[in-house]
Amino acid sequence: MTLNNLPEAWSRFHKSHYEVPSLDKASGNFRRITCNCGWKNDLRVNSGLALGVKIAWQNHFYALNPQFISRGKLLEVSEQSELTLCEKCAKPSETLVEKSWSSDKSRIQSLCLEHSLEYEDLPGFTVTRLNNWISPSTSYTFTVTATNAIGTSSASAASNSITTLGTGISPLFSSASSYDGRFTVQIKDYDSAFTYAVTSTAGQASISSSGLVTVTGLGIDQSVTVTVTTTRTGYASGSGSVTGRSQVAPMLPTNKPVVTLSDTLLTCTIGSYSATPTSAAFSLFVDGKHISSNFSALGDYLPDWIIPWATTSTITRTASLTSATWTMSDAYKGKAITCSTLAYSKNAIGFTASQVMVAR
Repeated sequence: MTLNNLPEAWSRFHKSHYEVPSLDKASGNFRRITCNCGWKNDLRVNSGLALGVKIAWQNHFYALNPQFISRGKLLEVSEQSELTLCEKCAKPSETLVEKSWSSDKSRIQSLCLEHSLEYEDLPGFTVTRLNNWISPSTSYTFTVTATNAIGTSSASAASNSITTLGTGISPLFSSASSYDGRFTVQIKDYDSAFTYAVTSTAGQASISSSGLVTVTGLGIDQSVTVTVTTTRTGYASGSGSVTGRSQVAPMLPTNKPVVTLSDTLLTCTIGSYSATPTSAAFSLFVDGKHISSNFSALGDYLPDWIIPWATTSTITRTASLTSATWTMSDAYKGKAITCSTLAYSKNAIGFTASQVMVAR
């Protein structure tokens, strides 16, 4: 008799008795094998453990099914045979699982080696594993089975039908545009079938019927994050965020630079601008002719070409953010000296020049 010829219930019975029984000593020349259901069978000492266990579960099975014994011989169990099985051994513990389902998950896990969900597409009768994923906007019913060392329970009754949500929209954005006290940004995948809501970390945010988001009421060069959420009945909600900023402060000159002369040095101070420069460039002119330009050594790096009248040979980078100095030359005496300053910060540029000074 082989397992391949046995029905599912018999295989389940075999598995529980072949793998689970424990062995303990009994008196005399016998060893006792105890099933997990409590049934005991005494075997001779010289019966190997594997053989002994197999004999134990066979004896247990035939004790429950005496119709398979004829004149002291065991009859073959066929697929059509009606079997009587040990309730504790061969039948999954459906009642225990049902009682413990919502209140004691740890107990379920100890009773059941795995849980599985199956679903049935509507309409139709094709059953597929849930881990193949489910589709959006599709109706499903679900059944539950539990599996432990004894075997797998029968499926539960089908659940009510449930329809999955459709795929929602997580907004995508174009590049933000900066303006005085505000910025705008366009939603690239705008769909008027969805409802849009917009919030911002500062200012007042709104959205047009074409998906243009506008944030107003901002200060100069203020960074703001906007979050847009989408909803639609029967669809999953979505959200997306984008950060923009208002226009940077203009670099407007409020005081001209000042040229100071001494016997050895010529100094040009930057004067003042409407914003604080993060880089500066100073240019010296004598009788209207460019002599040299000195860029600030610290702060943002400014390229040479930002001073169009300067050349590589006439540029140095030793100035501070507020002043530059040159060595006084006798060639400058009696001539008109001026200094121009360029101030830079966050793409804003300001430019002005000093009053004319005559070297003595």
